[in-house]
Formats: sequence, C-alpha cells, structure tokens
Amino acid sequence: MRYIDALKLHPGDEVTVKHSKKTMQIVEIEAVEYIKGISVRLDDGNWYGYKEIL
Repeated sequence: MRYIDALKLHPGDEVTVKHSKKTMQIVEIEAVEYIKGISVRLDDGNWYGYKEIL
C-alpha cells in the first residue's frame, strides 16, 4: 500500500495482510508524519506497517 492510500484508512476498514493473505479490520491507526510512517493495529491484536498491508 502506498503512503497516500494509507492516510485514507479509518478504523473499521478491512485490509489484507500481505504475508498471510488474511483480511482483517483496522482497530487503531497511528501516524508519524515527519517520517511518513503509518502503523495500523488489526483485530488480531498485532501492529502492521502500511507497507505490510494491501
């Protein structure tokens, strides 16, 4: 996923994790704009970087 697309995500959106191909819902989003980093916590309880999801 691109950074621009990750900025449009909201809790409740469904995304697919690249390595496991599982579709899960976003629970929480944390953005650090000065390093262009976005982390999302999915309903499995794990945090993923925006490059790890589709």
